[in-house]
Amino acid sequence: MSFAVSHWLGLAYGVWRSEAPITKFALRNATWLQRRGVTGLLGEKPIIYEILSANVSGDGTEYKVFVELEMKNQLGFYSGQVSQFAIVRDEEPHKPIYLIDAAYRQTLADDYVLIESDGVLLDLADVAQVLVRQVAP
Repeated sequence: MSFAVSHWLGLAYGVWRSEAPITKFALRNATWLQRRGVTGLLGEKPIIYEILSANVSGDGTEYKVFVELEMKNQLGFYSGQVSQFAIVRDEEPHKPIYLIDAAYRQTLADDYVLIESDGVLLDLADVAQVLVRQVAP
């Protein structure tokens, strides 16, 4: 009996929460959150989207996003400007990223060598660390 009741109550609660009326009402005029940089309720945007998307400053300047990727298993380092990336759920292990003006080095002691190509497509599943830098044009 408990299982059946909790199942139907959970279903009803999920339908009711799909619009989150209490949360929307309580935070509709929460200017203190906006002053701290929170412009909306948390959504389903993957964290990779927030990290690799170019920010726009108050004067309209759109920043360029550059990354340095340290590959797993000591397979070297790639660096370049982020041109495109796949927007997938955080749980998805394979996240392709496309770099333009890419360069490569085998170890930290080596210098970067520009890769002679239009770009490099890498999978973030093969990356140990990501260094992200946003730069004004």
